[in-house]
Amino acid sequence: MTPAIADTDILSTFGKLERIDLLHKLFSKIYVVPAVYRELGTAERLGFLWIRAVREAVELLPCQILCFTALSLRAGG
Repeated sequence: MTPAIADTDILSTFGKLERIDLLHKLFSKIYVVPAVYRELGTAERLGFLWIRAVREAVELLPCQILCFTALSLRAGG
């Protein structure tokens, strides 16, 4: 299976369907960049209740929050 980098749209869509588990069936690992994780927190604070399940999935399931630095991006990794 292939790893994937998830954006807010894909996480939100599967969250609304209550099927985040499907992402884990499709991809070996799911990466989330810090900006996406922050967007999920903002949506939860604004009252989007289904976001809580998405954030928990990111925190508990085999997801990894990626942190890029300017140097690693210039170096290609």
